[in-house]
Amino acid sequence: MFLGMGTYRYVKGDFPGEDLPGVHEALPYLVSNINHELGLPGGDDFVDLKGKRVVVLGGGDTGMDCNRTAIRQGAESPKLEALGYLLMSVGPRPSE
Repeated sequence: MFLGMGTYRYVKGDFPGEDLPGVHEALPYLVSNINHELGLPGGDDFVDLKGKRVVVLGGGDTGMDCNRTAIRQGAESPKLEALGYLLMSVGPRPSE
């Protein structure tokens, strides 16, 4: 048996402006969203992107998770901007 729960350690990009209001780190965003959806503790930091313009920087699984979560929340125009496209790839679908 293998339990693939994901990781809770992430790397900051050290981009100018990444600490500005409205810029959110991926894993805290995803974790607070699922906690909010399930009514679990830890959903206090929930970020509602309904009607917001969203840009996700990244092209791997986490970036795709953020993009799909923003879509489910009703974001106005989520865009995924892949960084280092040749270095990052989205993993295979579970059925593959």
